[in-house]
Amino acid sequence: MIVNSTISSSGTQDNNRVDVDMSTGSPNSVSITDTVFIKCGTFLFASGQTITGNTFNNCEQISPGGADMRDCSIVGYEGATGTGALSYNVSGDPDGELDGIYFEKGTSPTHAIQFGTSAPTTMYLRNIEFSGYNASDQQNDSTLYFADTGGTITLNLVGCSGNVSVKTAGCTVNKVINPVTTLVTVKDNSTKAVLAGAAVTIFASDGTGPLPYQDSVTITQTGGTATVSHTAHGLNTNQKVLIVGANEAGYNGIKTITKINDDSYSYSCDSGLSSPATGTITATAVVIDGLTDTNGQISDSRSLSGDQPIVGYAQSGSGVIPYVPSDIINEIDSTNGINISILLNRDT
Repeated sequence: MIVNSTISSSGTQDNNRVDVDMSTGSPNSVSITDTVFIKCGTFLFASGQTITGNTFNNCEQISPGGADMRDCSIVGYEGATGTGALSYNVSGDPDGELDGIYFEKGTSPTHAIQFGTSAPTTMYLRNIEFSGYNASDQQNDSTLYFADTGGTITLNLVGCSGNVSVKTAGCTVNKVINPVTTLVTVKDNSTKAVLAGAAVTIFASDGTGPLPYQDSVTITQTGGTATVSHTAHGLNTNQKVLIVGANEAGYNGIKTITKINDDSYSYSCDSGLSSPATGTITATAVVIDGLTDTNGQISDSRSLSGDQPIVGYAQSGSGVIPYVPSDIINEIDSTNGINISILLNRDT
């Protein structure tokens, strides 16, 4: 246990830096709090350790390995170009491990955090302050670096401040600022037992909320990819929209999108569809469309700039005992989200 101490490398040369390796032996017994490290070398920690409230000033890279590093300050990192002051390559979500950290960039073009290929595809960063990092993406001093070369990572940022720019090795990162959760639980009205495999679909219900509602769009198709021009759509990759009104039926329906930019996205379709699509075509945001899990639940997490009215329904899914569909009419609170319970009656 180390508490209220100062540990500094002697001299001014980098070869005088002391490395700290707490990743072997009996790692769970390690506790370091309210301690200042000055111009030290690399740090290796492990899951189960408490490394909270410390200051790392002009030190080399820190690898927490799942340790609790809440409320630390990491300032003046001068590592190699494009590396991160903190290296996170753990399969679990860092939620609760990195909360409240303060990062201040040194003079070198580096990142605050670099995420390795073992990092999860959904994660939360809470109440982290970033200072001095580039506001632009894909820079050597963008705030965060992601090593995955493909796929989509959902990054939920709760109460974070400063620039939160990203550089990636090829993956797509969806930044969700202060997300709220829409949670639906479906039960049998008679037994009150949860219903796994129930089908739930929820749409934006009118144009008063921030999500798209019957927005006019245009669609073209090349090689089985439909590209939608949709001004200021506010959607992210892997979210869904309801397309209606195309004369070519293959364009219509609930579609999972890939974001291209703020004004366009794409989805898969039949390569034989004529292009461009004709008709009076609109797009509406789909908040939830899927089956409940073993707990009878299905959810969505996204940021909303205002309260969002919703409509939808819950009904029997494939292979489930027949139930009478139940309508959903409600509103998602932009600060607190919403928790909806649906009771279904058996269809006798």
